[in-house]
Amino acid sequence: MAATLNYQYHPFYDYLAEYPEGIKVRRFIGEWAWILNCEVSNIRELEKKCRIAMAESHGFCSGVSPWNPTDWHPLQMGSNAKLKAIIEELQTAIKEYTRDLLQFEQVMRLPSPSPRHMAKLLEAREFFEGGVFGPTGEDEVRYKELGRDSCAVISLPKEEPVTHIAINIIERLSGHRWSRFLGIPPHVGNTQTLWGLDLQKLDTVVDYTTYILLDVLLTGALFVLGVVQNAKQRIALIGGFYIPFVLLIKATAHPRRVEMFAISAAYFAIASVFATVSGSDKEACH
Repeated sequence: MAATLNYQYHPFYDYLAEYPEGIKVRRFIGEWAWILNCEVSNIRELEKKCRIAMAESHGFCSGVSPWNPTDWHPLQMGSNAKLKAIIEELQTAIKEYTRDLLQFEQVMRLPSPSPRHMAKLLEAREFFEGGVFGPTGEDEVRYKELGRDSCAVISLPKEEPVTHIAINIIERLSGHRWSRFLGIPPHVGNTQTLWGLDLQKLDTVVDYTTYILLDVLLTGALFVLGVVQNAKQRIALIGGFYIPFVLLIKATAHPRRVEMFAISAAYFAIASVFATVSGSDKEACH
């Protein structure tokens, strides 16, 4: 009888090849701390051996040594092959510890897994059978929770409010009888159709929509300001148009506070010049 596969994970790995931001792996924080502590213990032991060898090379009792490993000098003590070998072993151990420490620091800088990708992963029930995460054979809890030990390889840009709302709407419409006509992928709990939403295309749509809305808003503001003749009314309209302008920016981007100050200053600087110059020209004509 031909053998049958209980698990087929290749759709999962095909997805990760296309969307590497969906990868969730472990940092092994506790294990890294254990490795570093073991290396420190080894370094301390080599330091003791070095002190003993230096004491013996100077005729002192091995239990008493006023020297530290940093007292060793290649020109003065390089002829002692035994001591030199211990020194080189100590130097190598310190370098290896430093490399591992820097590598651990890089591991800790890796981004956290995307909650959206995690939610999609949990819907693939064939990965979680018998309390085990099939691809690694570990307890499923490690892959169902977002702990400090979990990380991703590539981070996703933070979703601005418009994209977040659009994704939620699409996910709710997924599986609806009209979703097929709207071009929304089916929402089925398996790896073949689980990740049908293309976030890059959605971001592109949001970008172009933002450009159009900005053009309409700013063109409309200039048109209204061109119609109104009273300078005070112009100033009030400039302040009124600023509110939808800044809300549109916040809804479609993630500007920092200092960037918002710069955007606001530029907006009012240009708008005030337009208002005062146009207003003074009209008054001069009258």
